[in-house]
Amino acid sequence: MRIIKSKKLANDTIDQLMIKTMVFKKTPKLAVIVIGKDQQNEKYINQKYLISQKLGIDFELLKYSENIDQASIISKIYELNNNEQVNG
Repeated sequence: MRIIKSKKLANDTIDQLMIKTMVFKKTPKLAVIVIGKDQQNEKYINQKYLISQKLGIDFELLKYSENIDQASIISKIYELNNNEQVNG
């Protein structure tokens, strides 16, 4: 069995991404849509935010209540997909 050191792997991956993002002409931006509240989900999203900060990537968090209708979310997704400032 092979043991993978996940912390080292994650740090190596972040280092590689830092190098790749330095050559971009504009700052990349990550938009995250969250519906409802979930503590585990918040931890995961916070990790995305922290890594974005390390990489120099803009981060936008869009929070919605769990009562939001599907059409509104789909509309927001289309809006983000058509926004040239958002890359992921």
